[in-house]
Amino acid sequence: MSAIRTKCHLAECRHFPRFSSTSVKIPVCVKFSASTTTRLHLNKALPTRHPTHLVKSPDSVPMSDSNSSFVNGTYAEIVVVRHGETEWNADGRIQGHLDVELNEAGRQQAASVADRLSKEPKVSAVYSSDLKRALVTAETIAARCGGLEVITDQDLRERNLGDLQGLVFREAAKLNPKAHKAFLSHRTDQDIPGGGESRDQLYQRCTSSLQRIGRKHKGERVVVVSHGGVLRALYKQACPDGKSIGKLADRLSREPNISAINSSDLKRALETAETIAASCGKLQVIKDPELRERHVGDVQGLLFREAAKVSPEAYRAFSSHSTDRVIPGGGESLDQLYHRATSSLQRIGQKHTGERVVVVSHGGVIRGLYRRACSNRFKGSIPNTSVNIFQLSGADEWTIKAWGDISHLNQTGPANLVLG
Repeated sequence: MSAIRTKCHLAECRHFPRFSSTSVKIPVCVKFSASTTTRLHLNKALPTRHPTHLVKSPDSVPMSDSNSSFVNGTYAEIVVVRHGETEWNADGRIQGHLDVELNEAGRQQAASVADRLSKEPKVSAVYSSDLKRALVTAETIAARCGGLEVITDQDLRERNLGDLQGLVFREAAKLNPKAHKAFLSHRTDQDIPGGGESRDQLYQRCTSSLQRIGRKHKGERVVVVSHGGVLRALYKQACPDGKSIGKLADRLSREPNISAINSSDLKRALETAETIAASCGKLQVIKDPELRERHVGDVQGLLFREAAKVSPEAYRAFSSHSTDRVIPGGGESLDQLYHRATSSLQRIGQKHTGERVVVVSHGGVIRGLYRRACSNRFKGSIPNTSVNIFQLSGADEWTIKAWGDISHLNQTGPANLVLG
């Protein structure tokens, strides 16, 4: 065994409880298109990660799910809708608390989402931000859902963006660099000059509002019309796993020097890698499509528990123990995934002999790398942002030094530790 090795830290990006695979889609927590709907279940408190939690966009909800009855009296089902498009949305102009009306496309979007919601289980109440772009969207929905009265709540407003409001985003850094820098800050308590809010302030007011609505409407289905920034804050509360990325970056920044950061080019991995890079000497992230998740063909975009029913042939192929079986719809076999993932890590190892490298990828890829390094069949899960350390010595010697380490998440320690 060579004394000079490459140490590769494999980090798993965060994900949602739906087949993601190689689809290049912006996660719902990053960007919300106009009239996007997000479904939340509220019990006594906004839930932490739970297997029944769904985050869905209009084009991805199976009609069988949309039309299901809602009778559970222990929680409220709240359908959160982002307002329709405005001219400022189309122009890339920052709105914040400024009261901008819907454009024609936005009014059509509002009518479309209203028509959809009118065909789903009964809506008991409609709440809205008091800003016109949200209120008109809400009134359109309310009219189609039994002529309900819209209840306005200022706590559902968009984030106040201070001196950035009214500026075209691409020009903001030049016209008001101080406010732009505050907006991009990773500090959640950083407010924006000109009376703008911090992300913490936005988070507190909008989650408090949704909590009040949830308590009032247990056993009911409610529509809330709000804004993109509010939806991001609500997602943060309902799915707190996103916090793990920052903790992972902080942990790696305190460990021995990192020479390079490689990442899958899919956004969920790339965002994780960029956060790590910013904390580790502002390294440039090297994107590698060979580090993408397995292409799972026709099961992509499906909820796992529904896949067997919706696409049984693809589900059987995905669940097969045959490593050469491809998945219908352009999906890969386990062998194909294995060869591209291990070839990618081998190239990285050869390039960085004697160095420490971070690679951000996906659960399927990491399982393939485990198969290369260890003849034992892998069992168990790979936690989001877990650290898995491989040492590569030449072409033939792969050693797993640590596996499933999530100690940066304030757990008791590594989930599995393999020393060799």
